[in-house]
Amino acid sequence: MFDVNHDGRLDLNELAKVLPVEENYILKLKGRKQLSRSEMTGLFLHYDQDGDGKISGDELMALLRDLLQAEGKEEISLQQLEEYHQAILDLCDTNKDGMIDKEELTLLMSPSASK
Repeated sequence: MFDVNHDGRLDLNELAKVLPVEENYILKLKGRKQLSRSEMTGLFLHYDQDGDGKISGDELMALLRDLLQAEGKEEISLQQLEEYHQAILDLCDTNKDGMIDKEELTLLMSPSASK
């Protein structure tokens, strides 16, 4: 359905059509060693589209898409997308609710998370 070219992979253009956040906010922050508190708040608010204080569902997939794009990954399979999704939750979802809150996003975006 979303795999327009039927190659078994979602490229970022295909993924962008399904996810709600249009602008890659991560690219604005790329190259910074540490985000300020206001930058982190802006990042969180950008992806928390419904304002419930959590990044979940399509919001989390949009964040994941933008993180992958910022790392130069233009095409990923659905299986890889699910693996990345689960890895983010395993790494940062400290309360195991399947969503990312602001504190957990700070953990995800910390320099030590990418090591």
